Amino acid sequence: MVDFAAILERQRAAMTPEERTRFDEAVARREALEATERAIPAVFEVLGWKRSSGLAALKSGKAAEPERHVERIYEREVRIRIEPRDNGAREVIQFLGAVTGHEAFELTPDLCAELASDAGGTWSICAGTPNRYDSCTIQVADVLDYLRDRRPELVGGLPLRP
Repeated sequence: MVDFAAILERQRAAMTPEERTRFDEAVARREALEATERAIPAVFEVLGWKRSSGLAALKSGKAAEPERHVERIYEREVRIRIEPRDNGAREVIQFLGAVTGHEAFELTPDLCAELASDAGGTWSICAGTPNRYDSCTIQVADVLDYLRDRRPELVGGLPLRP
């Protein structure tokens, strides 16, 4: 079995003091981000293609177009966090553990207002692609609760959870 802690210690011992300082700063930044994470439930749908009414379409002289359909549904948690981008000039809401790992949305007052207008609904953070990526939806209220804890200035005056 590989002892990653021992490998890390050997690499850290071989670093120059400047490299070690940069490494420690990077670790501190990562740990600070991870401290702001929260797990929220998400619903995933496995998508596929089907040819519904293919025979009827062929009889009428039309092509049988494939349609998206849900093959199965499952639930699991994803982690949400706020990450600074462009050296802190802007922030994004990042969803970790979702479909691609790249579900990120710029955190703006407009986004918060749009979320608050649909506080009882769901937010599709990944629409999915049949036979490739699952779709993923989360409850808007869970995101608003997280934002109320982390960025109350953006959602302070918006309506509370329904």
